[in-house]
Amino acid sequence: PAATPPKILFAAIRRRAWPVVRNNGLSPAGNRPWVVLAVEEEMALRLGRRLEPEPVLVTVQAVAAADMGYAFRRAGERLFVSDYLPPEVLSGPPLREEERPASRRPPPKHPSPRLPEQPPGSIILDEEKLEREIRRRKGITKDIDWKRETRRERRRRKK
Repeated sequence: PAATPPKILFAAIRRRAWPVVRNNGLSPAGNRPWVVLAVEEEMALRLGRRLEPEPVLVTVQAVAAADMGYAFRRAGERLFVSDYLPPEVLSGPPLREEERPASRRPPPKHPSPRLPEQPPGSIILDEEKLEREIRRRKGITKDIDWKRETRRERRRRKK
């Protein structure tokens, strides 16, 4: 059941996740169904140290989030859980210049050459890549030694 949270809750997250959380909000990590929030800073840091030795402490304006329609549930005396928290209700340490995300899309690893005479939708075969694939396949044998020996043993037993 939904519960009324205190004015402020705390969450501890990984340091490298803070720039993303600051832009996108706090959502459950991995296969977890909830974001775990603590009433006390010490408890949040204790939970965060399970993930990283020096986690980032994020302050959640829980009353503002509840007014926006986000639900909180009690999970014991000193913990609350929520399924998502928007970035507007989160505050934490300022980002250093090197931690700021440059862009959402990573730069291409290598630009693809486009020839002017190449019509749209055509495929260019990369001969080097084909040769590597052929060399890689040559090392694989379909007949595995232990299987061959097992088959021979079965045939001998049948006779």
